Amino acid sequence: MEYLDMTKSALMAIYGDDGEPSFTVIMVAPTLVAPTFFAEVLSSPVTTTQNMMVDSDIEALRQQAHATRWANPQALVARVADGH
Repeated sequence: MEYLDMTKSALMAIYGDDGEPSFTVIMVAPTLVAPTFFAEVLSSPVTTTQNMMVDSDIEALRQQAHATRWANPQALVARVADGH
């Protein structure tokens, strides 16, 4: 998950690849970018919590794989973890 991803997308939609927006685009850009930025700032606690939950799940899976390796070295999980 990336922070400020929606803002980056909004700016790319406004400026495009050429990077030379017209006067109208310059006038409209703040009305699109500002709400998007504030929405992302408000959602940052949720994004942080999701990142922490994913990291926790990954660590739990690593611990399970480690336990499986020691409990049953011939198990498929153990062989994959050891690179066989």
